[in-house]
Amino acid sequence: MTLALKVLLAGSALLWIAAPAGAKVLHGRFTVHYFSGPAHAEAGARCVVFTQTGTVAGFPDSGTWKAAKFGSGNFVVDGNVIRFYGTYDKDLKVINHQVDATTMTGSYDAWNRSAIPVTPADDGTLQVQAGCQ
Repeated sequence: MTLALKVLLAGSALLWIAAPAGAKVLHGRFTVHYFSGPAHAEAGARCVVFTQTGTVAGFPDSGTWKAAKFGSGNFVVDGNVIRFYGTYDKDLKVINHQVDATTMTGSYDAWNRSAIPVTPADDGTLQVQAGCQ
């Protein structure tokens, strides 16, 4: 269940924005292109909006994410790792992503929580572009 995540920054757009005292925070709009399964066939793209709140599990660089007509959840930045997770498909499925903030590569897994036992729904790779079309 491997995922490569790559951020392509448009012009001078930045993944991180400056915060008080020089801290960096994840914030903004990104297009996430999902490539599903072992063949890594493109399965679609979503505009994901990260909103900094600093209120998730004690992580100062944390907040919420939302993708219209798809899903939403929380994110945390733990050192050099970005994790974002939540529900989608009318809350019937859950998805988690783990991303290296330097290389912007990582992995994602999706699960069908409406089935007992919880079963895998999808995994694969993805690419991320700054901004949304």
